[in-house]
Amino acid sequence: MLTPTFYATHLPRDRFGSESSLDEADEMNLSQAVANRICRTFITMKSQTTKASRLGWRLVAGLYASLFLITLFLAYTGNLPSQLGRIPFYDKIGHVVLYSMATYLGQRVLGDRRIRLWAIAVPLFPFLFAIGTVTEELLQMFSPNRTLDAIDLVASGLGIVLGYWLAARGR
Repeated sequence: MLTPTFYATHLPRDRFGSESSLDEADEMNLSQAVANRICRTFITMKSQTTKASRLGWRLVAGLYASLFLITLFLAYTGNLPSQLGRIPFYDKIGHVVLYSMATYLGQRVLGDRRIRLWAIAVPLFPFLFAIGTVTEELLQMFSPNRTLDAIDLVASGLGIVLGYWLAARGR
């Protein structure tokens, strides 16, 4: 906000201390000072909004991660609702939806951080999440309530790609 002090310090004064009329150069200096002040205010507001937005994405991602882990726990203990069996291909649809949402939120939280694998820069969250997904799918061999299924892995991979694509479009 431009205060009277701001104007008082930026208006030219004659040798007796009273304000003199502005010539063209002084008007340019004053308008440039005002423009600079407005830009600084806007940048400060934008960085505060960005910080708040990042915090919001972190909270949503944390909540979703909790729900994701609860879903995994229910699946491993054989306690998923039996009504899900009435939905055709619920398992495959669930993999695409759950994994795309997790990837979208993870990508929004981490931003476009990348890890270099040989000569390729790979997005960090989708890469780490894909490793976790393959590991989790392989661990299903040891669970009496889960089965290792290549189609589940493909559906999860499709969800990861979809979530990354949506996050990339949203930037």
